Amino acid sequence: MLALLGMGLIWNQIRLEKVNQRLALLDEEMAERRGMVQAVADHFSRQRNTQTELQLTDTVRFQRALQEVAQMEGIPSKQLASAVDQFVAAVRSSPEADFLDRALADFASRAFEQSAENASKAVLQARREREAADQVVAAAGEALAN
Repeated sequence: MLALLGMGLIWNQIRLEKVNQRLALLDEEMAERRGMVQAVADHFSRQRNTQTELQLTDTVRFQRALQEVAQMEGIPSKQLASAVDQFVAAVRSSPEADFLDRALADFASRAFEQSAENASKAVLQARREREAADQVVAAAGEALAN
């Protein structure tokens, strides 16, 4: 009986390790997609700053940025667009998504106003986290001094 229980525990441990490995892969894929969306946003912003005289629409600028990033990454633009869409779907389906990921997903969906709002919230959240960390450091310094 104990042998069966032990086998069951080993089997569960192996299964848990496989699940953890899969989660790690998903995290890596999400980080890669996040980077791709960020790169498209960066290229979009540069176009907006340098090509205002062309009077291009946001949709055209977004498509150009997508093509530029795909070319830099050495992948077809359809593959990059698919990765961007997958990132947006993952963020929209995750209640734990942070404001920065939400801003990027909104940007990728061309919801620029909502993207700006979430980006502002991300800055405020980062500022609060930085202030909290500074307080911890200050308190630790005081404790060490005493």
